[in-house]
Amino acid sequence: VGEDPPDSGADSNMSSPHEEESVLSGPATSDEGGLLGLKRPAPEGEKHGDNSDSPHIRKRMAIAIPSPSPTSSTSSRLDGSLTGSSISLLDDRIKSFRIVVPTTPYTSKTSKATDLQLALRTFDMEAAARAIETHEDQLNLQDEHGFAPLMNAAAIPDDTLGPALVRLLLQHPATSLTISDSEGFTSLHWAAAMGSHESIRMLCEAGAPVDFQAQCGETALHRAARMGRVDAVRLLASSFANPRILNKHLEFPVDVVGRMAKHEVSSSAIQATRAVFLQLDPSLRVLVLHHKDCLDHDTSARHQEAPRRIVAILEAMEKDTELSESITLSDDFEPATLDMVMKAHAPEYVSCVAELAQKVACSTCPIAFTPRVQSGVRRTPPAHLKNEASCDTLFSKGSFKAALRACGAVTHAVDTIVSPSAPHRAVFCCVRPPGHHSGVKGLLWNAESCGFCIFNNVCVGAMHALTEHADEIKKVAIIDFDVHHGNGTEDIIR
Repeated sequence: VGEDPPDSGADSNMSSPHEEESVLSGPATSDEGGLLGLKRPAPEGEKHGDNSDSPHIRKRMAIAIPSPSPTSSTSSRLDGSLTGSSISLLDDRIKSFRIVVPTTPYTSKTSKATDLQLALRTFDMEAAARAIETHEDQLNLQDEHGFAPLMNAAAIPDDTLGPALVRLLLQHPATSLTISDSEGFTSLHWAAAMGSHESIRMLCEAGAPVDFQAQCGETALHRAARMGRVDAVRLLASSFANPRILNKHLEFPVDVVGRMAKHEVSSSAIQATRAVFLQLDPSLRVLVLHHKDCLDHDTSARHQEAPRRIVAILEAMEKDTELSESITLSDDFEPATLDMVMKAHAPEYVSCVAELAQKVACSTCPIAFTPRVQSGVRRTPPAHLKNEASCDTLFSKGSFKAALRACGAVTHAVDTIVSPSAPHRAVFCCVRPPGHHSGVKGLLWNAESCGFCIFNNVCVGAMHALTEHADEIKKVAIIDFDVHHGNGTEDIIR
């Protein structure tokens, strides 16, 4: 470890407008910290290296790798001198060990820094105080990245020096709390990203807008969440930061926990941060709707679309601790009415299914469904009815009730989301039978099978949204993930 001469320019090379080759200003210790895994500044007054009168002298590491002589059988040794080839090899090794990091208010090394910014970067309290006193106009001056002095202080990855400098700047009434950098981030955004508890507290008490959105739509709460800063999330929430603000990717802060490029967040920090959000606002949990009626659609245990599908999903949710903490399971919803179902399906089809349910009410075995729809709705001649032995869609005494309950789950989900109080931000309907092959009259005229479907649950919910919530809902998008085409959904939409 050696000292750089003051004007060596060792850290001035820029690899991109937003990145710098880093030999960071400030003393280094072995403790990792900060937004980018930077080394924390050492305690004030600690000596670093020989002839170091300042605790903030700039450092870098050089690794000497000698080139062994091809003609010598003796072991290579370091004797203080290096051959030309060794110097070249050493230079390559040094270059390969340089770390490229994104520019932050802490790592920025602009050549146009003011006296105040220079004092902040060297953690010199006295120089900073003098600069404020003699150059008040520098308090809110921004460099080419848009970084202002308060951002420089808020982004220092240290629990003592950073807050001390933030406090110094906030003592002056001219210091702006709303000024933002080139990407729209304020000092509070940077303090939140660094997890500087004391800086966050002072900024909030001084009146920094806690819900200020950067160009990407993110608030300070988003930045703290991305970095897994549990305490920062708690503190911002206690300052009334809104956890239900969406960024431009339509993500709440809880959705971006631990998701920060070039920064690894531990799984424990991610889990703890998510838990804090869900404790602060239970409505961030996803409502999962399921009812035991859906298990009464009996298709036999070996059938592809069997009750076991639902059981497997519920078991998986229960076993995943992180997932189970993020959801609320409920069976508190009513089955859909026939009027609701007929908003998506023809009355003659709904009547056909209802009559079939009465016919199998006392049956112990499921029957083939497709040929009953062919004859009862499509009026298909008997000779052209689907062979019952090869029919893949079955109907049992519990199927009608299960289908109505599945549709009821989707309509209840719509009502829940559209509600002004919005008790949940999203709803997942864990129901069966499925529905996307069921068209206006159930079986499509050119189809050979009902495809395991009875009523089109999603289309019933979509029509419920458009008719019962017409003031709030103008359009509905149905996104269907399946290896098969949702021909029934297309038929209803057309």
